[in-house]
Amino acid sequence: MAFGAVFIYQALSHQAAPEVVQSGPVSPTTSLTSSRGSIVFADDFTDAASGWPVGSSSSGTTASYTDSGYAVVGKGSFHHVLKAPYSKLLLQVGASATATQSTGAPAKAGFGVNCLRGSGSTEIRYEFLVLTPGVWYLERFDNVPGSNGRILRQGLSHMNPGTKPMTVVGMCADLAGGTTTRLALFVNGSRKVDYVDNSGAVDLAGWTTGVTTASRDPKPSTVTFAHFEEHDLAG
Repeated sequence: MAFGAVFIYQALSHQAAPEVVQSGPVSPTTSLTSSRGSIVFADDFTDAASGWPVGSSSSGTTASYTDSGYAVVGKGSFHHVLKAPYSKLLLQVGASATATQSTGAPAKAGFGVNCLRGSGSTEIRYEFLVLTPGVWYLERFDNVPGSNGRILRQGLSHMNPGTKPMTVVGMCADLAGGTTTRLALFVNGSRKVDYVDNSGAVDLAGWTTGVTTASRDPKPSTVTFAHFEEHDLAG
């Protein structure tokens, strides 16, 4: 199911260099809920200057602010990755997105959140997705030649992306020792997966977050985000 990603970037050169925020202590046995942590960034997309990427990608996908929220019109069989306009890095982070999807979207179209760490060959991205017709995926993408991502876990969500708003929460918490990351996915408050991955110690600066949409040929689909939050899981 994993496909290559298309990034839509907006110049953010006016922002200061990322600041590392030390956080903890989610452990392998900490009880997690979808609302865990303190909110460090939130957006309801009513301010078109809040800093999310706008424009188009090489696939023809567009991202823009609309009266209904932040809309991503996806084209092609890609994951479309959009970084949140929050530059502080967290060692243990959660991201929450509430969105709808257009009627008649193709199978395996949908949305979710992501967390990203590192740069260049050390970059790792985890995606937490719910796709039509109601299947959740936890996927990992490594920025190395020939890597199109791999599915770590998947299952039935019993909820389908559509015109009814759905909230997807993903958590990436680096654990003590610095070589493993605890990953959790919630859909409308219900936990779907809680998994520890060997993420490696190549870059322990911290995570950024964002949203991901998935589109599939031959039909475009639109995901409209109404709310986004980033949480410090230790807060």
